[in-house]
Amino acid sequence: MNICTWIYCDEAHEESHYPQVGQKSSRKKFQEVYWKCVATFFATSRRMNPNAKHVLFTNSERIPRVEGFDLETFLTREMEVDVRKLSLTYRVPDRYYGLWKNQFYLFDILQHIVEENSGEDEKYLVLDSDCIWIKPALQIERLLDLHGLLTMTADIDENPDYVMNGLSRRHMQEIYEELMGSPLDQPPLYFGGEWFAAKKSEIRRVVTELDEVWTTSLQRFADNRPKFNEEAQMLSYVYYKLGYEPKTANSIIKRIWTQLYGAHNVLPEDHSLTIWHLPVEKKLGLARLYEDVIRKDSAFWRYGNSVAYVAYLSKKLGIPRRSGVKFILDAQRLVYQKLFGVYR
Repeated sequence: MNICTWIYCDEAHEESHYPQVGQKSSRKKFQEVYWKCVATFFATSRRMNPNAKHVLFTNSERIPRVEGFDLETFLTREMEVDVRKLSLTYRVPDRYYGLWKNQFYLFDILQHIVEENSGEDEKYLVLDSDCIWIKPALQIERLLDLHGLLTMTADIDENPDYVMNGLSRRHMQEIYEELMGSPLDQPPLYFGGEWFAAKKSEIRRVVTELDEVWTTSLQRFADNRPKFNEEAQMLSYVYYKLGYEPKTANSIIKRIWTQLYGAHNVLPEDHSLTIWHLPVEKKLGLARLYEDVIRKDSAFWRYGNSVAYVAYLSKKLGIPRRSGVKFILDAQRLVYQKLFGVYR
């Protein structure tokens, strides 16, 4: 199993908006939020999957020191992460869509995987870096043997009119019908782009279709017609077109919302998952988890792969509920960031 994540560091001329972090995406402090997530991702995965191959894709010339800490040595030597420098070639034109421009970096990663020297049955998992592992990848490997590619729906299964990233599922249905030349019985599902898991043979099929829908989307933008705005919408179309079974990964990973005020979908049964995706915790629980991850004598490393370890992560990240201490710490950090515009 190849367990991968990525970080693309925007330059000043290619910035876009990232709601969970805010500020300019080319800023060092902005990017350090994601570098800390990279560290927690690989540390939790290495604990749960000691024999897996771990890969980081990045456009960065080198891994930076983060607040004085030698993150490069930690990742490459202690976590044994294979760092691969990769450029972004799937670039959208100006004004295509304002959010998450670098999310199309996933397509470059998939193209790279197809071109590398590995067997067609080799398994790959590419996740966003704000995910953490609470169980080993055994179930993922079994399901990949069964399905070849695993899909995860995100957030809007029950509401086809909810607009996410510029399109509702009904809007997506209209585009699907135009592209495929036939009507759909119901609005298509929306599959989250933070999760991609497949055997190499299936990645090859997906990449071929992605190139077609990518070109089509750019042309529709040029013609001022409705188009897919981000990578998850394009992937959703490809999964539908290729006939992959839906929700085969929904028992493994969940997009967990933990806002102080607002979206909150945490449930006690989330402890049965293998992976938690925690978008809101980038600057909060994950940042504090990072402080433990980089200290060899911390609680993170003292606990075994046990109930106590999961309980520790739960307390740190507010799963299934935020403790009073975490509420105070989170509120203080968010106020500080709002007042002073920095990430501390």
